[in-house]
Amino acid sequence: MELVRFPNKVGFYSTLKARVNAEFQRTGRSKKGNSVMFFKSAVILAGFVASYIGLVFYSSSIWLALGWGLALVQFYTMIGCNIQHDGNHGSYSSHKLVNRLAGATLDCVGASSLFWRSKHNFLHHIYTNIQELDSDLNTFGLLRLSPYQDWRPWHRLQQWYFLLTYSLVAINWIYIDDFKTFLSGKIANYRLSPLSRLDAALFIFFKIFYIFFAWILPLAHHSFVPVLIGNLLVIFGVGLTLAMIFNLAHIMGEEMFPTVKDGCIEEEWAIHQIETTADFAPKNPIVCWYTGGLNFQVEHHLFPDICHVHYPEIRQIVQETCKEFGVNYVCYDNLGQALGRHVATLKNLGKKPLQAQSTSA
Repeated sequence: MELVRFPNKVGFYSTLKARVNAEFQRTGRSKKGNSVMFFKSAVILAGFVASYIGLVFYSSSIWLALGWGLALVQFYTMIGCNIQHDGNHGSYSSHKLVNRLAGATLDCVGASSLFWRSKHNFLHHIYTNIQELDSDLNTFGLLRLSPYQDWRPWHRLQQWYFLLTYSLVAINWIYIDDFKTFLSGKIANYRLSPLSRLDAALFIFFKIFYIFFAWILPLAHHSFVPVLIGNLLVIFGVGLTLAMIFNLAHIMGEEMFPTVKDGCIEEEWAIHQIETTADFAPKNPIVCWYTGGLNFQVEHHLFPDICHVHYPEIRQIVQETCKEFGVNYVCYDNLGQALGRHVATLKNLGKKPLQAQSTSA
């Protein structure tokens, strides 16, 4: 597969990086995680373990099971948005081993950190919203998330059923996509480097570990049907929440999908990142805590090596530099605004394109 290039440089990113670096030098703070991040991680991991124990060992009624299951969904999601995300980006700590351990929390909850780094860090972060390279746009035709994807008649209704499709994201990652990538050596049409024996062994080990705590251990205490329903509800809840967090940052208008010409994007890479990304609810501390700073998605895409606890501090620098260079910085003040824009985008993308109409006429 031919990768897209970003040949133009206008000095935006070099200027922005210099200013952000100067701010960290001025304050003397590390760009990596601090005591706030470590405390947050401890709370999330403790909550996950407590919720799992409550669900498996102390659910004596359907209401207790639903309560523990709902709590488990939240901590499961927060591991994905906070701990593993920063760990696999190398921003959790200045120590590589600590980053790998934080990143491995993704393996512990079912998905492969190795494949996630290729899919997310490389394909998504570099080629954001570029069809056939950013695999996050792929829903196997269930949704049309880009104006460059084929239109199907059911897309007319996607603004009504998108939540159902989003809920399938995690189950696809854990039970389908990872194994497909492991066996084919490809993510979509992009071929990965061959796995080492250690990487292959770790992949298999963590999948078995996940099957043990998600299925075998619960089946030792409950019958099959409650375990099946519990697993599906938890994994659907996690998938829905993760998909909403990520898509509220990228599927926010048809103008966020750039045109590729002769294998190139016209804008500088960093400007491309900003024009395909949006922030939301930046002044809501609960949203910031829960999403691992992914509501500051612009800052994250520009500086994925900086721990998310620092994003509110550098946001003003990013805004001011964007204004200086005439770059459109998109931010929605609250979740309601962001969700409204997202649904409107899905509705517009679900309409039959004029070209398709003329072809079928």
